[in-house]
Amino acid sequence: MSHDEFVQAICPSVDRVRGIREVFYQHQPFADNANPTKAEVDEWHRIAINHLRSLIGYTSEDRQVKKDHCMFARALWGDERKFTTAWDAEYPGTNGSAEGPCQGSMNAHCGASFIPSLEDQAPYLPEGHPGCSAEPGSEGVFSGPKSNIPWALKWSRGLCNTLMAEGFWGGHVQPWFHREKFGLSFWDPNPENNNNNSPLRAKWSGNAMPNLYCNPAEPDCDPETTGP
Repeated sequence: MSHDEFVQAICPSVDRVRGIREVFYQHQPFADNANPTKAEVDEWHRIAINHLRSLIGYTSEDRQVKKDHCMFARALWGDERKFTTAWDAEYPGTNGSAEGPCQGSMNAHCGASFIPSLEDQAPYLPEGHPGCSAEPGSEGVFSGPKSNIPWALKWSRGLCNTLMAEGFWGGHVQPWFHREKFGLSFWDPNPENNNNNSPLRAKWSGNAMPNLYCNPAEPDCDPETTGP
């Protein structure tokens, strides 16, 4: 497929992954569609990302994405560090750095490496959960999600916008298909604006599964001999 053909096959519109409506009603993930809980939204994102993977033939157990408490917590800590001053007094640092503080910084990934002390982590984690620390992984920040669109689609606006811009082989796109663990955080910096953007910070860790397809832009690629 060409870039445009692939994008159209996966994302028929800017915030809709193909087949996502059927998947949503098959699983009925929210007890109240107008007011889902965070746990329901997190589980829906696991289902939705695995559906996305199934569209390119990634259906085996080792290709299924898994929720990770530390990835969700680290995504939230990164957003709290970037959009608030809640951590600044206790954790001073270089403004605009990956660790923060972040006020006034134009670094979209400011806060990416911020991890509070074990004591300060405890309220964010299940009782008895071991503390979170730095580990191999990646982060993507997606500005496309809107504050006033349903949770069923909010995530896919970030994915589809990026797929349109980068294509399947883009650095921000690959973890959606190949990383083992994930955690997402959405942050609305201006809740009074009903049409505001709510950037998505995605954290990925665990195994980075090999790509079963080769990039047609590479000289040694023969698409007929690759794939599941």
